[in-house]
Amino acid sequence: MGLALLDDHQVVLHGMSIKLRERDDMAVVGAWTGSRALLESLATRPVDVLLMDYCLTRDEIDGCQLIALLRTHHPQMRILVVSAHHSALIVDAALRAGAHGYVCKTVDWPVLIEAILRVAGNHRYLSQADQDWFGTDRQLSPRERDVLRHSLAGDSVSALAERQGLSEKTISTQKRSAYRKLGLHGDADLFRLAPLVYRVLGGEPESGSER
Repeated sequence: MGLALLDDHQVVLHGMSIKLRERDDMAVVGAWTGSRALLESLATRPVDVLLMDYCLTRDEIDGCQLIALLRTHHPQMRILVVSAHHSALIVDAALRAGAHGYVCKTVDWPVLIEAILRVAGNHRYLSQADQDWFGTDRQLSPRERDVLRHSLAGDSVSALAERQGLSEKTISTQKRSAYRKLGLHGDADLFRLAPLVYRVLGGEPESGSER
């Protein structure tokens, strides 16, 4: 099985390459820190599975854009995202773009090997927590959508409660429910993943980066 590695951290690439080369059933064809170098190599030397980070440096093609590009030009290649950037929204976006699996860099080595083998075997790989999230009701109510839109615009819970004539407790409950459904852990996640949140809400620009 031919593997390619993409990560903007040399130490990560070096460590993964060494460990993967210990296995007789896996051959690391190449390791790159940049998406453009990877794309140039794949044009002449295809691989079976790509292990890619979700977020690279700001001047690189990364995330969903890169996944979609790879799926268009290399439809037979399997893509496993191995990233420190993890949230349910990012996992969902990566899968929609065409990734075949998603794991965090914090997983134990046997888990990563299992993920590679499952993806290579034409299966999808997700952690149990991500599988559980996909199995829940994630449909936002109109109130929850409204709270998210106003929160993204910078409105506080108290300001929104006053404007709508509701209690702060009611608004807070709606906000927490929306966060739970989207797999957000707080306001920091909301703003960091604003492009993906807007995509869920619909009708908003998707410019920017999910960093």
